[in-house]
Amino acid sequence: MWRNRRALIAQPGPHGKHVRMQRTRTTAVMASALLTLGGLAAGVLVAWRVLPERRRTRLRRSARVWRLTARRGVHLAMVKVTGRAVGAKRRAEMEERFAVRTAQDVAAE
Repeated sequence: MWRNRRALIAQPGPHGKHVRMQRTRTTAVMASALLTLGGLAAGVLVAWRVLPERRRTRLRRSARVWRLTARRGVHLAMVKVTGRAVGAKRRAEMEERFAVRTAQDVAAE
């Protein structure tokens, strides 16, 4: 049994490194990343509960604005890139539709 285990460790992988060592290192990195994310999530949860209601409300509003900005920014980029390939009339229609959808999104938030 031990002889087979040593053979597995001693076999070099595709880049000359030991396969078993790479797996161990990858597992350790993944475990530490998961633990870090878990600790961060727990810290945020505790901090969220400790914050006063006024501050939490402001953070919620700020998050909504950031989400809206990101969503509309991606759409604007698509309109600008697509607008380069079409004529002026079609581009104006796309920009008008973008403005209407943005207004609807803002009203919905």
